Amino acid sequence: MLDARTLEAGATLADLYNPPMPVALLKAHRALDAAVDAAYALNGGKKSWKTDAERVASLFTRYEALTHMSAHT
Repeated sequence: MLDARTLEAGATLADLYNPPMPVALLKAHRALDAAVDAAYALNGGKKSWKTDAERVASLFTRYEALTHMSAHT
């Protein structure tokens, strides 16, 4: 992700993330999504979430559970 951003030196985050997103950055995000799906999705990564919002909600739920557990150990 960071490597893809450096290809657009001088661009703001708004420049990078407002359509159209640079191709290298879009590919980097898709690769990251695939890695997250493989690591955390339902059924051992065989089924991904329907939307980015579902992915984020699921990851935050896991994060909250982990941080809650570590606070009590």
